[in-house]
Amino acid sequence: MAAIIYRRPGERWVPDVGAAPDPKTRVGPLTDKVHSNDWRQMRFGEWGDRFEPEEVRTEFWLRSRHKALSDTFSVHGCWGVSAAFRAAVEALEPGLHQFFPIRIRRPKGGPILRPDGREAGPDEFFLINCLSVVDCVIPELSSGPGVRRRERGGVMFSAEEDRLVISREAVAGRHLWHSKTDGVSGYFFISDALRDLLVARKLQGFVIRPVGEA
Repeated sequence: MAAIIYRRPGERWVPDVGAAPDPKTRVGPLTDKVHSNDWRQMRFGEWGDRFEPEEVRTEFWLRSRHKALSDTFSVHGCWGVSAAFRAAVEALEPGLHQFFPIRIRRPKGGPILRPDGREAGPDEFFLINCLSVVDCVIPELSSGPGVRRRERGGVMFSAEEDRLVISREAVAGRHLWHSKTDGVSGYFFISDALRDLLVARKLQGFVIRPVGEA
């Protein structure tokens, strides 16, 4: 069986990591070469669009008082991941997805720690852009208040609450992918192999729920 992975409930936007030191400055993960209201800002990470390195910011700020960042965290609603998380994905799907290196600092200075207490190094964090998008959820076999098919294709659902069944044929051979939806939703699907690798390497900062296959 496959699984769905998402950040812990209530932590989609925390710790607060943003593209400017001041939380009141609302700018996204893309550089000024792409306007902050441009549609491409909204498509980064989960729509399967490829981005060029010069489009993605390299410097971000931990603006909340959290002492540590885990293996997954929110960066303006996108997925920030650790080098360990990247290594797990790359072990199974080398070169398929995009990982943009980012540097995270505190507005007033000071170290950023990993969950084990060690200081995060300069090559520790990345923005992940998942390039595998599949219309895989079967709404007729899934259940829950959030499950509904969209007129433009894809299925909307709650990663935290709904019981999902996906097409085994549609996702065969994949290890990390996003279901076709109509908006940003903060989750990915993963294979059993990737789930087992994340667990074996004791990575943190996310919830994994099994999903059915048919």
